[in-house]
Amino acid sequence: MGGGSVHSIVGMIELAKEGKTYCCKGCQTHLALSKDVKSKNFHTKSGSGYLFNNVVNIFVGMKEEQKLMTGKHTISDIFCNGCCTDLGWKYETAYEEAQKYKEGKFILEKSHLYDAQTFFLSTKAYEQQICMFNSVNVFVGKKEERIMISGMHTVADIFCIGCRLHLGWKYEAVDHESQKYKEGKSVLERIKILGPDGHNPSDTLAVQIDRLQVAEEEKS
Repeated sequence: MGGGSVHSIVGMIELAKEGKTYCCKGCQTHLALSKDVKSKNFHTKSGSGYLFNNVVNIFVGMKEEQKLMTGKHTISDIFCNGCCTDLGWKYETAYEEAQKYKEGKFILEKSHLYDAQTFFLSTKAYEQQICMFNSVNVFVGKKEERIMISGMHTVADIFCIGCRLHLGWKYEAVDHESQKYKEGKSVLERIKILGPDGHNPSDTLAVQIDRLQVAEEEKS
């Protein structure tokens, strides 16, 4: 798909840092640039949706005809390449002349997105949701390269020996010199662990992202 300045990373596409970038809330995969937003006034099954001229790092499902609020369309569901989340749909064909402008464009459901720029401006919000440890009583999964908020890393998922719960990941290797301190360390998601006081935080990363988005929208 065209549009935006992009460069390829291990089969995925990372959008150049020019203005706001919209990412998948589930796995932080880059999806679209804010300059490609055609409209924010769409409704989806989960709430608000944004119409984009271009979207990357997705795969497209089968075409089907559907009766939408604005008439009959042929659409295809679209899914995140990183985590397979159902993100929205692509307009293949619009049958009414007034709706023809949608053809070839994409709807991303707002509930599945976060604005990377807003999030990066408050990285502490992310850091507060994870703890970095030299972990014990875990077993380690297969190594894989993963695009993360701080860049490309080789990581391995880690699991609790006692109950096999997925707890987080171990940093095996990092590309950037500034991130080398992470190598050999493990990240445990706070929502899955108890602190010394026997409690765990109620704010998940998704909740923190939602708050940042609301704050940003209130400013604009």
